[in-house]
Amino acid sequence: MALASDRAVADNTRFITSTWLATIALITYDYLLTFSDEVHYIWARGSKPTKIIFAVCRYSTIVTLIMTMSVCDLGLARIESAR
Repeated sequence: MALASDRAVADNTRFITSTWLATIALITYDYLLTFSDEVHYIWARGSKPTKIIFAVCRYSTIVTLIMTMSVCDLGLARIESAR
């Protein structure tokens, strides 16, 4: 019974990690596709406070995803080491 439980935990962990990595990859791909337009329309013009808001909104998503994935991986590692 423990073997089946360990297998389920491993499968779930792999699924969650793969989902997080796919999400980060898609967001990064989107950023790379639109980066030239972003430079042309946003950053090439004068300095405005709205640019800071834009940067925070645009790039906080990827930072949050990476940080969340790191925290989740640390939590899973602690659970595995406690067994």
